[in-house]
Amino acid sequence: MLKFSSSADEIRYYVKELLSDRKEHKLQDIKEYVEKQAGKTFSHGNYAGTLRDLVKKEEGYENVGRAVYQYMGGSESEESIHQVPLKESIQNILLNTIHRIESEAGSRNPLHLDAADFKLLTKIKMILVSVEGMVEDLDK
Repeated sequence: MLKFSSSADEIRYYVKELLSDRKEHKLQDIKEYVEKQAGKTFSHGNYAGTLRDLVKKEEGYENVGRAVYQYMGGSESEESIHQVPLKESIQNILLNTIHRIESEAGSRNPLHLDAADFKLLTKIKMILVSVEGMVEDLDK
């Protein structure tokens, strides 16, 4: 499972993942991507500081317009350095799936669920446990 030592590290990780496509991305799109991947929100200050440091300290990352960022550095072989390793990419997909299922199931008002929905929730819980086990298996 991915573990980050700070909000900035987590934001930086997902920003680099997004910008690895070498396309321009608006700040709002970056925020949406990061928060979808992380499963939580971050403050405006977290983004401002992290993006400022990324542009200042890491070669190839540019602020190409007002609140627009792009990775423009390196050759194709250098680009692969910024590519997320397969294991982490698969873990991200699985963790994102867990967050989306929990979010969808958790958004339902239990007072409006029928017996079939409660039975389905039991199956959903078993699926979540299974997917969490898959994430852990990748760490072994």
